[in-house]
Amino acid sequence: MPTKSPETYFKAPELPAAQAIYRGDAAALRQVVTSQKINLGYSSPDGMTLLLFALANQQKDCVRTLLDLGADPNQISLLNGKEKVQPVALVAGAEDEELLRILLDHRGDPNSIMDGEAALFHAIHARQFKALHLLVEHKADLNVVNKMGNTPITLLATFNQFEQVAYLIEQGADFRKPSPSGNTVAFLVQDHQLTDLNSATYKWQQRVRHMLEERGVQFPVPNPADANARQRAAVDTYRQQWLKTEEGRRWKSRIAAAPNSTENFRVRLEAQTAFRTWLRAQLPADSPALQYELAPARAGGIEGF
Repeated sequence: MPTKSPETYFKAPELPAAQAIYRGDAAALRQVVTSQKINLGYSSPDGMTLLLFALANQQKDCVRTLLDLGADPNQISLLNGKEKVQPVALVAGAEDEELLRILLDHRGDPNSIMDGEAALFHAIHARQFKALHLLVEHKADLNVVNKMGNTPITLLATFNQFEQVAYLIEQGADFRKPSPSGNTVAFLVQDHQLTDLNSATYKWQQRVRHMLEERGVQFPVPNPADANARQRAAVDTYRQQWLKTEEGRRWKSRIAAAPNSTENFRVRLEAQTAFRTWLRAQLPADSPALQYELAPARAGGIEGF
């Protein structure tokens, strides 16, 4: 988050408090907030709160002061009118985990979100594993999924972060849950061929494999690409059936009549949505073919149209 001047975001009566934050003057901040009865829940037109401003400027004493005075560590702000941000998620990827610790110690929600994803994912993407551990220690949901449908442990395995994979297994994360593409932690351990056998990454990979075997996983595990191919073929069969229905024929005609490539793409997306609605009515919710077609990674796809 940019650390612009207080005047960029605030006017009276909040401006003097923001100026104190900008200077790092926690005592002045406390005096202004209490004497002027500043509303700590105030959000500027750009979605900036005093707490977010203090976090963005990494003013730890001011963050503590605001929280002590009643600022909500879980307030949802709409930055720039569109991006939902909560304080814990905002700092989960910061190099210094102390801001995160302060928020969590003041009842910050470890499952806070930013840009539609939980704080755990922001820590993982930033490779801030001390923050990851802090969130887990404060009871973050270990099996939450990101916008692509991946869990933290699967994402870590994808990144070859096997030491952290081992940590989450020990903490009780669901290592069997597949990603939308069918990848499991076990398959990623099996599939990632590391060449440096003396590296810490390789040793942690083998440690994870041993942990999985202790928990009942039998290697080799199936390649999810084979199952995906079967589900893709099943979905294609259903799509051809739908295109023969009255509704399917109408959409096929609309696609053919689209006047340009942009309109053609838009109509194909709409046809895909209509097909998926029809498919939901044909198959049970736990159908592998339906789950394959509705996976988040395929949300914007127009395959078959």
